[in-house]
Amino acid sequence: MAAIHPTSTFRRGVPAGSTFSAEEIEMPTGSRAAPTATLLAKSKKTAKALAKSTELTHAQALERVAEDAGYSSWRELLRACESTGRTESVKDDMPVDPELPPDFDNTPNEERSTEELDTWWDRPFAQTRSDGTFDVRCLEGGAWDRATFYGTADTLEAARLLAKTKLANWQKCRSAPTVFLSGSEIKLIRMPQRPDDDAEVLYVAKDQEDATRWLEEHGNSENFKE
Repeated sequence: MAAIHPTSTFRRGVPAGSTFSAEEIEMPTGSRAAPTATLLAKSKKTAKALAKSTELTHAQALERVAEDAGYSSWRELLRACESTGRTESVKDDMPVDPELPPDFDNTPNEERSTEELDTWWDRPFAQTRSDGTFDVRCLEGGAWDRATFYGTADTLEAARLLAKTKLANWQKCRSAPTVFLSGSEIKLIRMPQRPDDDAEVLYVAKDQEDATRWLEEHGNSENFKE
């Protein structure tokens, strides 16, 4: 296959005669694109457009986009971007006693505004207790209408460590492949990572054995349920 220059518009893998009707998106190519949230969002958008405009399935489009970004698979790109996100998710300026939006702990997550999700989703914060310790909480989907309680820490340093550990563990669990049975189809999907996101089809299995094999290679075979 012909190489694509770093500034070229993504067209790789489009069958001859196909019309790329969706918005064409420039993708970084070369040895390997840096794993960032921007790369992940752009890759998802590109794959969706490619699947709509060609004969590729969504799962195949994700693999093609990941390959062009310099990764061996979509799963590898996903894990790299998530790892970077987890590292950056808990910063030294973790909010302490922040002013939260009205009804913050009494609003279904799917009803929250994009602005609120951009500000608070996967962003731990601390609240000072009367004895000087800190309650650590985070809006990340563990609870359907409020921030998840991570625990109480004696110091801010301990609170940051608690937040980083708990959030990383939850993000790992939340992003794990899940089996979805739809009629005769067995799909391996990644559940939405925030309320305004979509589930991603990672693989369409031929049968239960194929699904189990894929999970053993990419996730956890215990996720397969009859």
